[in-house]
Amino acid sequence: MTVFDALTPEEWGGFNCRSSLHGAIANAFLFQPSTSWTTVCIPGTWAGVWVRKDAKLDKRTAGVLVPFMFVLMMSTVDQESVKGWISKFGVKVDGEWGGQWRVRVKDGAFTYEPADNLDGMPAVFHFKNGLGFCAHYLQRFPGGETSGDSKVIDQVRHMFFRI
Repeated sequence: MTVFDALTPEEWGGFNCRSSLHGAIANAFLFQPSTSWTTVCIPGTWAGVWVRKDAKLDKRTAGVLVPFMFVLMMSTVDQESVKGWISKFGVKVDGEWGGQWRVRVKDGAFTYEPADNLDGMPAVFHFKNGLGFCAHYLQRFPGGETSGDSKVIDQVRHMFFRI
């Protein structure tokens, strides 16, 4: 812990590692174990679920992946698709592993924070469970229910490069 305690804010936020799947991954000290896990496990899991139709991904497993999806989202924004675009939108995931988040995209930077409500968001993406959210983000299908500004919804659905 002494090594981590000695890091400055610039060192925590400025060290990026590159992944062949995800591009630059910020805060490698903090996220390296989890991104390594997701890089190995997510493709194998989805191959089993989507290629072999008899394979199942239970809701608990998908629920555990929900916070990792936000980390991956931060690292997979297609910078050209959001050039000059500034917007906010909400994400709501139902179920035991769900929650609500307010997302902001500005100058290509994707930030998010937990939210008590999504009032005032120009668009909201609502998923019935973690499985739907994870599958949508990994671009297996345009899932979830949406409400709000159709231009924001379309932009969000196309602002990540394919994994």
